[in-house]
Amino acid sequence: MSTTRILFSLLIVALALCSTHGLLVDDFLSTGKTNKLGYQWGTDWASFNSSGTGTFTFTATDPTFQVYTPLAVGCLNVASFGFLHIRNVVLASDTQTLSVCLELNNDQCNQTIAPFPATWGGVDVRRYLQPVTVDGVTTQDVFIPLSHFKISLTHVVSLALKGVMEASPISLGTIEFVNSMPTGYILPPTPPSQPLVMHCVGDSDIALGIDTGDMALAPALLATLRAQNVPATFFVVAETLTQNNSFYISFYRQALAEGHQIALSSKSYANFGKLSPLGIAQEVIGVRDALRSLFKLDSRYVRPPLGSIDARGRAVLGSLGMATVLWDVDTEDWKYAASGDPTKQQLASFKNFVNRGGNLVVAHYFYNNSVVQLDEMITYAKTIGRRFVRMDTCIPDFKDAPWPPRSPLTPSGDSADNSSSLSGGAIAGIVIACLVAVLLVVLLVFLVIRHRRNKAARGASATQLTWDSHQ
Repeated sequence: MSTTRILFSLLIVALALCSTHGLLVDDFLSTGKTNKLGYQWGTDWASFNSSGTGTFTFTATDPTFQVYTPLAVGCLNVASFGFLHIRNVVLASDTQTLSVCLELNNDQCNQTIAPFPATWGGVDVRRYLQPVTVDGVTTQDVFIPLSHFKISLTHVVSLALKGVMEASPISLGTIEFVNSMPTGYILPPTPPSQPLVMHCVGDSDIALGIDTGDMALAPALLATLRAQNVPATFFVVAETLTQNNSFYISFYRQALAEGHQIALSSKSYANFGKLSPLGIAQEVIGVRDALRSLFKLDSRYVRPPLGSIDARGRAVLGSLGMATVLWDVDTEDWKYAASGDPTKQQLASFKNFVNRGGNLVVAHYFYNNSVVQLDEMITYAKTIGRRFVRMDTCIPDFKDAPWPPRSPLTPSGDSADNSSSLSGGAIAGIVIACLVAVLLVVLLVFLVIRHRRNKAARGASATQLTWDSHQ
């Protein structure tokens, strides 16, 4: 093969890299439950079906339910793409909600160890929904810059559809990662965001996050922690503070005096997924202000009731500068404690999650057997070398502060940034490929010109020889 042909082939490759490419997740042109990457769609108690004609429809009866599909066994690197595109989204009413989320694997890209998933980033689909016309057909599409998910784009493991407020059908079409969006499509500002945490920073640490319970068992719970000499973090529901002769005000003051931490749950233990953004803000601000007033501290840790949080809720917490605290160790007291749990399934669940590497616990104290088994859980964690810490050590970037503040608080929350629609990796790769293409074009032009000059020179030489032969 000539040098020119080799260079021409390289040019074609460079131009291909320079152009935009997509990664198809699913086009729903088959009736099966397998996406185009070879992984199954699944659900948490929602119903769904693929029509086989390009439409996927699902219904969720609770905002904590979701529909999801893996994108990789380990980690999928989507940093070379600019957008997630979802075609033909149809929400049944003006008040229907939907969050699309990208879930992350852990640093080892190993689903068998905790945390899994490590965290997720999501956006409110309605903010991006706009009419898009292709070949004369107009549909309501979304183009979401991957930068708006606020996650590491190299460790994506699955895609989830959640945060559905109403039990009415939602349908959508093709889902794909792309590098461009239609001309005239208007991007909304980047939603405010703060971390959603499911795992403590220190792998040898373990943090007890204690939610609601029975007031009558609260003294026994505190006695257990005292006897074991371990700290815990209590997530406070504001309305309980003024009930029962203000028992919990005294209880939390004693807990603080003994070295424990108190943080935020909500004002009334409402399900955030069923509230408007204003309602979510009122729940969080209500409990925040209660802690400021009664305990003179300002907490930035929020554990939503039932762990129910979608992209709208995360945006509210982000605007307030607060971290969302979930868990990767579930004692499952909500499942076993009411029956008396004679086989100690709560302890077994705790051991199972901890042995996988989990270290951020959710626990309740509605039943005495939960308090008794908590003591055994603590003993077990100590025997395998775990160090018990409060939430401000588990998640050190969000320290509590005294209230009123002794100095002005540093503003938190993310500013809108739409200056770049592509990720840094995508831009760098495209720029390099384009530069290579330009250099190859210049080289090809040079070779063509030189070839023509050489051909002309040979022609002139041949003419001269012919003339000389006639002399």
